[in-house]
Amino acid sequence: MAKTDTPVVEVWYNGMFIKKPLIYFDPDKKEIMYADFREMGYAEFIAHLNVITRRICKDVYYCPDGQTLCQGLAALHNECDYHEFHECLHEKKKVNLYVDHMHEPLFDWIEMEEPEIEDDTNSKADEDVDSMLIDKDCWEHEVDDEDFSMKRATTTIQNKDRFSNKLCPNVEEEEDSNVEQLPPVYPVHNSEQQWDEMAPVLGMKLTNPTELKQCLTNYAVKHGYDLWDANNSMFPLAWAIVTVENKDTWKWFLDLLMDDIDRGSGKGLTLISDEHKGLIEAIKERVPHAEHRLCARNILANFNTRFKGEHFIKPFWRAVKATTKQRHEAAMQEIKELDRGHLIISWRGTLNVIAGLFK
Repeated sequence: MAKTDTPVVEVWYNGMFIKKPLIYFDPDKKEIMYADFREMGYAEFIAHLNVITRRICKDVYYCPDGQTLCQGLAALHNECDYHEFHECLHEKKKVNLYVDHMHEPLFDWIEMEEPEIEDDTNSKADEDVDSMLIDKDCWEHEVDDEDFSMKRATTTIQNKDRFSNKLCPNVEEEEDSNVEQLPPVYPVHNSEQQWDEMAPVLGMKLTNPTELKQCLTNYAVKHGYDLWDANNSMFPLAWAIVTVENKDTWKWFLDLLMDDIDRGSGKGLTLISDEHKGLIEAIKERVPHAEHRLCARNILANFNTRFKGEHFIKPFWRAVKATTKQRHEAAMQEIKELDRGHLIISWRGTLNVIAGLFK
């Protein structure tokens, strides 16, 4: 067999499958030749993968090169699958092999992604299916010069979203096109005005992003709106300026915060912070009944000052994001195996902190 015809397998691992569309995200890759494993059985081949990836490979899939995962993904879970894998490799000459470390329901995902394509007898045989609009509605090209005007929302929408209507006030359109249109005049934000007088207006000029955040926050607090950040999860609740960040100033801040939100000793609260010793001690004294966890990004930043490289980062986040005890322990074991002699002895405290994120 000529060298160019030698079957090749590209092994993708240490990544994760993501759906809609189905892809294998952020992987490592190694290439193995067919001659390296053609005499192996299924069990021997999986053991060979364990050595290559330095991980336990339980859920293994393959896909012919040139096909999308939705089109060609197949399981490699037993001897029968292994035989079909060999046939595919001989036919296609190159196959991509994927290791699923998260045990995801991939074929359920593929079924959800498969569109219902209606038969079209008038379509051309060489038409690119991926470029078709799988939709029953008829879509027309938007007229380039068509003028769209913003109208005030109806009364029903106003009641549901007063904030949007405040940003988009009603503008009476001039029916006479011959009337000279004056350039728009936009308001300028006044950062010196009282907090409860601040109101955002569409087109308002601001000096910097901090002014915008301050204006939106104050307006939302005054009117009781739920104003979230881009992650739909953060809201500025309280802040303070102090001469120094220490245990005493943190205790003062926590006392005021607990008094303001009426939480007493912190029962029912979850606090996430960095590893500042003064803050940790203040939380123990002032809010002993609150659940306290450390920020994973802060831990990673400290971790990377001594242990650099992406091979540490990926298993770290797998441990942090694990939703089951088994996945968390598997990621923790991988971190330990990366540098068993040095990592466990010199960074035992950080490993304990990472483990605490899951408890």
